[in-house]
Amino acid sequence: MMDHTKDPEISKSNVSAANHPFASPVEDTYNRKYKDTLFTSLFKDKRYAKLLYESLFPGRQPITEDDIEILNLENIFTIDCYNDACMLFKNILVVLTEHQSTINHNMPTRLLLYIAEEYKRFFSGGRHKSLYKSKLVKIPVPEFFVVYTGNGAHPGSMRLSDAFQLPAGSLELTVTVIDEKNAIGILREFIQLSQEIDAAVKGMHGQEKINKIGEIVEKYRTSGFLLSAFLNEKGDVVDMIHDTLTYQDFLEIKKEEGIEEGIEEGIEKLLKSFIISHSKKGQTQSKILEEIVNDFDLTYDTAFKYVTMFYPGN
Repeated sequence: MMDHTKDPEISKSNVSAANHPFASPVEDTYNRKYKDTLFTSLFKDKRYAKLLYESLFPGRQPITEDDIEILNLENIFTIDCYNDACMLFKNILVVLTEHQSTINHNMPTRLLLYIAEEYKRFFSGGRHKSLYKSKLVKIPVPEFFVVYTGNGAHPGSMRLSDAFQLPAGSLELTVTVIDEKNAIGILREFIQLSQEIDAAVKGMHGQEKINKIGEIVEKYRTSGFLLSAFLNEKGDVVDMIHDTLTYQDFLEIKKEEGIEEGIEEGIEKLLKSFIISHSKKGQTQSKILEEIVNDFDLTYDTAFKYVTMFYPGN
């Protein structure tokens, strides 16, 4: 019989947000329902955030890790926006997100809402009073990026003004798209790793898929890759990537419009693979149930049905 008792876990971020103007009211408690992906886990590490800065702004003034603040963002978007990161490099506020399949042309609007929240936090704690004085208040300059790891056609940049119902020139926000052709440094390696895994695992499920991911990750763990130290230190990389791909496939199935036949079967296959692979790692049914509810945005009853159906031994 399955244990219905939930045991939510709240983990700590490795970056303190205390006393920072952009700090979340939750301080340094990392309590999103979205699990870390390879993308977010990599770039919330200041060593790799520094390499990210060098990839985004080649030729600009060098920085040290002390010049970097990793910002823990409360996700204000919908379920499919879980691969986003935000950091402050001295006076540059960078917001970037990873897209693995189709480019979302609504990103300028979504990032406008994002940056508005961050500036709101900047002026919290009484700082907003300075806006009513005559002296100009300086704020960090925002920069927006989409890291595209797919292979489809996409624009080099996206503009907020493209979404306006009428021509307007009073407000603009530009998002630069980074792909395998214009990426350098750590971003180029990240995109190459992502594309290599995506191409290799197509059509695979379960342990076969996990094994193939492991083979490719092992290649990038060798010396000579900028990612090698991170991949060697991070023991759960393969599981992290597998879960992200499973979730991405799940979203693609949910996006199908007007095609009901086969959708439920596709979801069942994905969740069966997810449940079996996590059970082999020793996770209890209640823990897997919790993860499915949170990660796949399913109701408790629906998730319970799949866990009961596919957990080994039931």
